[in-house]
Amino acid sequence: MYVMTPYDQMYTTDKQYIFMKSGRAAGKSKASAQYIVKRFFGEDGDIFVGRAYGSDIQQSIYQEIISVVEEMGVFKQIETRTRPLKIINKINGNKIYFSGIGGADKHRTKGMTFSKDLTMIVYDELQQIENEENLREANATLLRKLKPTGKVIYMFNPPKLASHWVNEFFRMSKHNSAYLCIETTYKDIAKVLGSPLLESIEHEKMIDPNNYRNRYLGETEGLFGAVYNSFDRKKHLINKDALKRYIKKVGIFNFIVGADPASTRDSTALIPALLLRNGQMVIIDYFFHDPQKNGSIPNARLWKFVREWLYEIKEEWGLLPQHRVEMIFDSNGASQDLMNTLSENMSGREVNTQVFRQKRIIEMADVMRNAFSKNLILISDNGGYKNYITGTFMWGINPLVQQLEQVVWNEAGDGFDKHVPNDATDGLTYATVWYFRNQGNMNFPEQEGFYNPKYWIEEEAVKE
Repeated sequence: MYVMTPYDQMYTTDKQYIFMKSGRAAGKSKASAQYIVKRFFGEDGDIFVGRAYGSDIQQSIYQEIISVVEEMGVFKQIETRTRPLKIINKINGNKIYFSGIGGADKHRTKGMTFSKDLTMIVYDELQQIENEENLREANATLLRKLKPTGKVIYMFNPPKLASHWVNEFFRMSKHNSAYLCIETTYKDIAKVLGSPLLESIEHEKMIDPNNYRNRYLGETEGLFGAVYNSFDRKKHLINKDALKRYIKKVGIFNFIVGADPASTRDSTALIPALLLRNGQMVIIDYFFHDPQKNGSIPNARLWKFVREWLYEIKEEWGLLPQHRVEMIFDSNGASQDLMNTLSENMSGREVNTQVFRQKRIIEMADVMRNAFSKNLILISDNGGYKNYITGTFMWGINPLVQQLEQVVWNEAGDGFDKHVPNDATDGLTYATVWYFRNQGNMNFPEQEGFYNPKYWIEEEAVKE
């Protein structure tokens, strides 16, 4: 059986997850069908194949699998069923199960049973699944059935919108050592494509270059749009009292602060995060100073307000006064000045300062989006924030939440739009990436319980 390059990597990789992204006519459906059939006949175990809607499966990946079986001359060794759709191996009893996982019913795979443990879980056309939660719910059921040597295959044609969840998922997976990510276009297999198809593609290139780039090269429309589009205030912004009860139950194991001090007209934002024993991060009452509204304050004075703020939030959230804080600062000059001022005036037992290096904007934004999509970040809602410079409480104003919803990419797609403030989100990013850049922290064992944190936490508070 001839396997096209670069899909031959599937047969040699020791990584559990294989993620394939391509434009049309790149051969990934055929390559995945070949791999499925090989394991279907060569190993003992069942296989699950999913797509957004079951009605689309029989004319797509199901037919690809049947075609490969016929090419291999083993069609007589299988039996097909349509209600429900499955393929049965007469030789070893293995079965391939097909099911839709999209739509309003996110739990449709929950009751599925298999004759054997799974050797493969395959998801085709991921871009057609509207909500990433459908995929998570399917995995929550299926991964428990996967053998230790089993493989998970994701396949998709990238939607034009760069912020679509599947585009974000793929970008994040490229930083994950558990994933083999394969990106292809029709050009990779041009030698096996017929001349009529190649001529049609070249014609598309001339008459509609934008559609050609997306459809056949798999390009998206830059990184335009909201940077932190996985943040949802309905899920991640939670009543302060409810969060306190939740934290008391779960427990705290560390306290960090992401710091983005002012430079010229920018604001100073210090974003405190309590790291919980279950792997989540809770953002509590933060320090925010806007020099354009309250005047510029030299760091020789500002550090005293920062100290006052630290003492107050420790007391407010049940931390001991001597509990040391890890403060993560930006690497620019303004940050260095405030960092050094704090180090000189506060004990090392109170504050340990560090510099955040190796700033990669896109990768850091990926980590932030992924953390919110997994509900690993919760933000305390106190109705506003305290302005320590004026001593007043700013009711109804939440700069961090506003920026999470407003920060957008620049036109080049390689940084943020400079016209939109991002001081608070930068501070949050330094704390988040400092901790969740470690993939082990991003995939904490108790993560399944985080899918709907707001309602889960509030229900627990009512029970108490």
